[in-house]
Amino acid sequence: MIAATTRMGRLARNLARSTSALALTEFAYAAPMFAMLGVTGLELSNYALANLRVNQVANSVADVLSRSGESDGLGKKALRESDINDAFQAVSRQSGNLDLLNRGRIIVSGLEQNASGGQWIRWQRCFGTQTTYVSDYGVTNTGQTGTAFLGMGETGAKATAPDNASAVMYAEVKYNYKPLIAFKYLPQAQSLIVARAAYLVRDRRDLTSGNDPKPVSGVTASTC
Repeated sequence: MIAATTRMGRLARNLARSTSALALTEFAYAAPMFAMLGVTGLELSNYALANLRVNQVANSVADVLSRSGESDGLGKKALRESDINDAFQAVSRQSGNLDLLNRGRIIVSGLEQNASGGQWIRWQRCFGTQTTYVSDYGVTNTGQTGTAFLGMGETGAKATAPDNASAVMYAEVKYNYKPLIAFKYLPQAQSLIVARAAYLVRDRRDLTSGNDPKPVSGVTASTC
């Protein structure tokens, strides 16, 4: 009996001093935490990249349309429906694997001044199948009369068209972001990414047609 007790005590002391499985035990505890950190880092990086691309799309489409148009030979350009459609296709391809056509919506507004000096959304064109995404500032002909409509954009930073027969191209992009790995505790899971950009028309734009943009035979307008 005494011998058995002695052997049990010696075994207990040997086990207490043993470190042969310590690393494996520590790894078993730490591995899930490191895996979670890795997945979280990957997801946050992908979300940041998606935000960057959506912002690039908004800037690109507004910039391109502020330069586009067919010259009338007298120094004025008329924006055509084909110019808008081409810009939409170009930025859609630029966005890479975002699949803007099926998961987003691009809304471009032609912002001008009305006869009273107020701001006026003279026209809008859209791209993408997410038709529930609409402009945050109004639809075509918002502000057509009067001065109540103050422009497009956040309060204190609204884009406005000048009074020198010019216009502003205002782009809004709304995108339904889906995470790489569904993890409900990350704030961006199933979130909406929104980007906006405004560019003053570069060249002298023909705003007298009454139906801006200019229709083109065989081209379907990308109406909203």
